[in-house]
Amino acid sequence: MSRLKLILILFATSFLMNLGAQDPHFSQITSTPLNVNPAFTGLIEGQYRVNAIYRDQWSTIGAKYRTASVAADIRYHLTGNDFYAFGVKFLSDQAGDGIFKQNYAHVSASYIKKLFGDSRGYSQYIAGGVQGGMGQHTVNWDKLWFGNQFDFNTYTENTSLPTGEPEILSATGRVDLFLDINAGLLWYSVFDESTSVYFGISLSHINQPSISLFSDGNASLNSKYNFHLGGEFPLSRSLSVLPAVQWLQQSPHQQFVLGTSFRYNQYGDSDVSLRFGIHSRITEEFNDGLHSDAFILSVAYEFSDFIVGISYDLTTSSLANANDRQGAFELAASYIFPYTNRKYKVACPKL
Repeated sequence: MSRLKLILILFATSFLMNLGAQDPHFSQITSTPLNVNPAFTGLIEGQYRVNAIYRDQWSTIGAKYRTASVAADIRYHLTGNDFYAFGVKFLSDQAGDGIFKQNYAHVSASYIKKLFGDSRGYSQYIAGGVQGGMGQHTVNWDKLWFGNQFDFNTYTENTSLPTGEPEILSATGRVDLFLDINAGLLWYSVFDESTSVYFGISLSHINQPSISLFSDGNASLNSKYNFHLGGEFPLSRSLSVLPAVQWLQQSPHQQFVLGTSFRYNQYGDSDVSLRFGIHSRITEEFNDGLHSDAFILSVAYEFSDFIVGISYDLTTSSLANANDRQGAFELAASYIFPYTNRKYKVACPKL
């Protein structure tokens, strides 16, 4: 392993406890809607939906960073043009070969109300959602080493040396289960089968739970704001464009994801479509202003009620010197069960 890679791994490890307070993320921002906004619960052109996404990041620098999430939601008709929906989601994230782990389980509920509609297919909706669940963070001290244990003569770690961190000895390495509450709002308008627009805002970790790994510590999980907008606009009978923008802010950290996908449907009304997307992720790099972090290339295949997508991050930050610009790979899949009664039908934007 090169000296540069070792130094980067040491640097990442030394910041582990600080970075652990920030949420994991996915590059396919529209493929995991319940992780974006609770108001997306039940927002499907069908009766229920199940989806899953898996992310593998930075394996080329010698440490694995993996994130996975599964979710399911179902919608019911209430009265008139009002609907309600429920869902569940699970998220697991591990950093540095399992040194640090985050696990979450949430129950989600939403209310969807039609504001306006006409016979030509134009309609407006507003939705609100909440999520409540539990979370837990853990760290494996046996896999962790510190700056005092790095031997600059051999450029390797030496765990027989003292850590220089006496408080570690009294830490359990496990945060007690904590309550986690999220909420969000969403407005959207559907003009026809291939034209729609949406805008939403969500707030995660409203209660700012304590996540200190030390018995005498006082660390809270910062609330996270998520602003997102997008839509679909036709370019021709068989081709449409789906722009999307997401802005995340958690404490002083910011992240932008913006770009577009192109959806190709050869016959304009068939059940088979292809999507090709390019997005850019921009982050705040150690309080040194905004920097380009990655270009995200994606492709998705839609057939009947299924959609499968893959994406790859091309690193553009300073980490590219160590990982040869190889970033993260993601695989996402979703299935929507079609509605069996027209009273369940809700016009929805394409994500």
